[in-house]
Amino acid sequence: MAIITKDNIEEVQMRIMHQRFERFSRARWIFVPVLAAVLMMTLIGDRSIWRWGIIGTFAVLSLARLSQVLWSCRKPWSRPHKYREKGSPILAIIPMGCLLIATGGADSPILPIVLVSCFFIGTLSPSRGLTLSFALSAAGLVVLLTLVSALGWIPNLMPALFGGGSHLAQPRALLIAKAVAYMLILMWAAFAASTVRDVFRQMLDEALDARDEVLRGNETHARELTVLSGELAHELKNPLANIKGLAVLVSRDVHGKGSERIEVLQHEITRMEETLQEFLTFSRPLSPLSQEQVDLPRLCQSVVSLHEGMAYARHVTFSVSAPHPVFASCDPRKVKQILINLVQNALDAAPPSSKVEFVLHTAQDGAAHVEIRDHGPGLSEDIRARLFQPGATTKERGTGLGLALARGLARQHGGELSLDNWADGGCVATLRLPGKKEARPREVA
Repeated sequence: MAIITKDNIEEVQMRIMHQRFERFSRARWIFVPVLAAVLMMTLIGDRSIWRWGIIGTFAVLSLARLSQVLWSCRKPWSRPHKYREKGSPILAIIPMGCLLIATGGADSPILPIVLVSCFFIGTLSPSRGLTLSFALSAAGLVVLLTLVSALGWIPNLMPALFGGGSHLAQPRALLIAKAVAYMLILMWAAFAASTVRDVFRQMLDEALDARDEVLRGNETHARELTVLSGELAHELKNPLANIKGLAVLVSRDVHGKGSERIEVLQHEITRMEETLQEFLTFSRPLSPLSQEQVDLPRLCQSVVSLHEGMAYARHVTFSVSAPHPVFASCDPRKVKQILINLVQNALDAAPPSSKVEFVLHTAQDGAAHVEIRDHGPGLSEDIRARLFQPGATTKERGTGLGLALARGLARQHGGELSLDNWADGGCVATLRLPGKKEARPREVA
């Protein structure tokens, strides 16, 4: 579902109106047979060739239109909205006028259809001008039909079933009064339709304003929480460093089972420090880049070296594949931080006896691509929808900040980071960085 904003409100409104129109159009299965019966009745005992011609032509066009609608219903969104073109409602007056003349002019039993059409088109039209244009056209049609009947321009205007003649037996004053009443009702229908549409639009605008206000409040609150978490992490970092130092001192005098427990304590302190560092990095603005021309395969190899012990413990191997030299203009320290985060995620997902693969290449636009592939279970649809949102994680002890920070660092370089499932099973993380510039490559140990 599309998100409604002030920029696309017209498009969303027309789409919703179109859906309602599709539901309302189902009434054609009741309306069409009744209208066909009325038209057939007007032809009973009537020998006017022009009436037979108009009704026959209308029947053929109606069947063609019905067939088109039935065919287009197979793909209801593949065609434009029928009221998007401003000329189409007004042009509908022409066949409607022919049908009314064929069934009795101002005394036609289907004349109320004009009123219903005016209100219906007024609620669906995108502007007041179109509604008013249709209402004025319909009023002009009523005036024309009244003149035809009152002045007897067509002697056999009335069908034989209704008694024949130019109009029903009634004073001209009554005929004119009925025409004036119809015009007033048409104007009222146009006004009522515009009012309904305006009320709907005003309600939608107010709802959007209220939603935007809530979102702005939530955004401000989120920023305050981010700053608060950064301050809290900073305040906890120093006492934690002291505890870590004391643990090192205590470990010198403790042996046996106590020494093993001190090692567990030191490991947990280190893990807490890493979590606090992630909070600090996420809550602070990104520091300026120190860009160099970096040999990416060598940088990836250095990241692999850092994780060989972890990979060995999990029976996972690494491979770095770069058919051609791949250089990027980037901050090697920050890119290394991105790669470390991606490799740790890949190792957590990789099953035993599998491989984590680095595949590097240069795209046609000159950008450097680094793909890190694992053979784990891949990404579920739920986590893919919120993958880079802070707090989104599948790990029991994960903070959910690593990928959000990694994408922020990639975009700071003018690049991008994406994760997706790949055909051979598992997940592939693709890091895109600006390509090589004319400068001497910097070697990274």
